[in-house]
Amino acid sequence: MKAGTNHKLLSKIAVVMGNSLDWYDFALYGYFAAVFAKLYFPTNNEFTSVIASFATWGIGFAARPIGSILFGSIGDKYGRVKAFQIASKLIFIPVLLLPIIPTYDQIGLFAPIILVACRLIQGICIGGEFAGGFIYLCETSSKNKRFFMGSIGSCTGLIGILTASFVAMLCYKIFTPLQLETYGFRLAFGLAIIFASISYHLRKNIHETLEYTTAKTLNLPYLGLKDILKHHKKPLLQAFGIVFMHANTFYFVVMFLNTYKTQVLGLQNSNVLSNNTLLLLINLICVPFVGILADKVGGKKILTISALLFIFLSYPLFRMIEVPEYTFVVTFIFTFMTILDSGVVPGLQVSLIPVHIRFTGMSLIFNIVWGIFGGSVPLICLSLIHYSNNKYIPAAYIVFSAFITLITLISMKPKGEIHGKETYCAI
Repeated sequence: MKAGTNHKLLSKIAVVMGNSLDWYDFALYGYFAAVFAKLYFPTNNEFTSVIASFATWGIGFAARPIGSILFGSIGDKYGRVKAFQIASKLIFIPVLLLPIIPTYDQIGLFAPIILVACRLIQGICIGGEFAGGFIYLCETSSKNKRFFMGSIGSCTGLIGILTASFVAMLCYKIFTPLQLETYGFRLAFGLAIIFASISYHLRKNIHETLEYTTAKTLNLPYLGLKDILKHHKKPLLQAFGIVFMHANTFYFVVMFLNTYKTQVLGLQNSNVLSNNTLLLLINLICVPFVGILADKVGGKKILTISALLFIFLSYPLFRMIEVPEYTFVVTFIFTFMTILDSGVVPGLQVSLIPVHIRFTGMSLIFNIVWGIFGGSVPLICLSLIHYSNNKYIPAAYIVFSAFITLITLISMKPKGEIHGKETYCAI
């Protein structure tokens, strides 16, 4: 019994570490966006270079739906573990290349091309692993702890982003701008090689989830993407609506606000990243408690509160953020609202989608929203400011996102409690 318990724990650690690695590399690029803009996308206009840098960030996210289809089909047909193990091998390509890519001045157009290729591979891997991690953790948990384990899945991304924020903060504090551009950012990416090696070793021995193996004994037919979209439209649309606000507001707070504070408000990078690291740590600590609360009162109620808060507070808070005395407090309030999302969204999505199509369905929806919409939030918000000449316009996009999720929650009719797990019927 003890050996079995230890193995389950190691399996969950393997999933957590792999997802955290993906997010470390992914987030680190965002924190060094200004560096990449200068070294790989040089132009006469600094704003245009930053836009190009964030466009590359968005390309990585846009690749995630491809990963969701590829790894989703593997996860539903051959098992969750098989999908994880393949992703662990593939992620080594960008992990090894990112610390050593020459700059534009050294090899010309090949530099941004190699960088974009690395972002694409990262996006494909996260497309398979991110939602897959939620699924694995939820399927290996007891029914009355689904939201809690889903919240741990959210923490896997937070661990990676928090580590990236901390490492980036140290780099900006320790290195001069010239040192940072020469080798500082490369050292930060080089750390991922250690994490990738440990993750790969742990994932070689994880076991399949009981829920998946049980479903396989029922001989449920494997459904391709076309059949899934044809026969399961309503739960997929509801899953889309549930995560829409979460993805957009998370990257609004964690990525866009950092760039806004430095590029628009003129704050120092090191100070902004110090505050960001602290807020991410608070996020990491609090999210599991939201999951525990959701297992007791229901995830739908908590997500509804979060949506209402974003609808009514986004605009006034965004106007206040430019006042130096309020900048940290406003960012903290935004962070608190995203904490409510992170603790409940994975558990709600797992409860919506049947187990035999769960990896494909949940991965596809998660990555379309996080990849195409969430990943483009910095680019969308900067572009809205640039073309509207209104520095408060990003708040409107956040309010719109919250309305989409609120309407989705209203459409979800409770089907009752099954072994403590909140379930909903698609209407």
